[in-house]
Amino acid sequence: MYLNHHVEIIVKDNKKSINFYQKILGLNLVFHETMKNESRNIDIAKLSLGDESSYSHIKLIEQPNAPQHKTGYNDINAISFRVPSNESLYYYAERLNQFDVVQYKLEKRNGHYVLPFRGPDHEELYLISNEQNIGLQTSIPADHSDINPIHQVSGLGPIYLTLSEPILTGSVLKELLQMKNSADYLIQGVEGKVHVFEMDGKGHGAEIHIITDTKTKTAHGVGMIDHFAIQVEAHDDFIALENRINEIKLPYEKVNAEQYESIFIRDMNKLLIEIVDNEPRE
Repeated sequence: MYLNHHVEIIVKDNKKSINFYQKILGLNLVFHETMKNESRNIDIAKLSLGDESSYSHIKLIEQPNAPQHKTGYNDINAISFRVPSNESLYYYAERLNQFDVVQYKLEKRNGHYVLPFRGPDHEELYLISNEQNIGLQTSIPADHSDINPIHQVSGLGPIYLTLSEPILTGSVLKELLQMKNSADYLIQGVEGKVHVFEMDGKGHGAEIHIITDTKTKTAHGVGMIDHFAIQVEAHDDFIALENRINEIKLPYEKVNAEQYESIFIRDMNKLLIEIVDNEPRE
């Protein structure tokens, strides 16, 4: 019913961040432009994960004067990108090393290999192997990428949340978005289990992983993932979701984002979640 659609990242310098995500990771630049709002101009870029037909993408929002983000509780602390195979992780590990990107050793999480590394504003990122994954199909490789097509990033993977009260966000995921707590696993250095919520057995491209933390306070700023968005697979699902939101009297805002309509909700942990319709506006 739902799939991970996009994330928005706050960055200090969009040119630097575009170079990282496009030239080093091989994402496809869709646009880079300045948008005007009531008080200031906003420098924004969109990069797709695969060719331009890919449903999944990231948006970079430049805030040059913002302080550095510090990960803590009630935070989207990390995002991941799917790559085709375990071999792809080694390919990227070598590539990241060539560009002096901070990275960490490969590890296994919830039965799948991941490569942790850092973005240009110290954002926490992972590459996750799609080799043993069952679920959503990957994107079509981009023709003009510097990355070998057999290794290209092919979609968003799990989104990682750190929460002080996981039951609050968990109830939104289960009751509103009809996700299931399908698995739990341990990470070295993290207290307690990581809870995996999935959407209709669609695998990495439709998973949310929740970590519990009540000690570290979040500091907002550059390198922060501002919010994540999921997309419904049918317009009827979007209508049904809005009806459920009204039934439970959850505050929300409905906006026109690019060519699609979106609903924004903020849960009791103050996380901002966007739900995107799959039917373009007329």
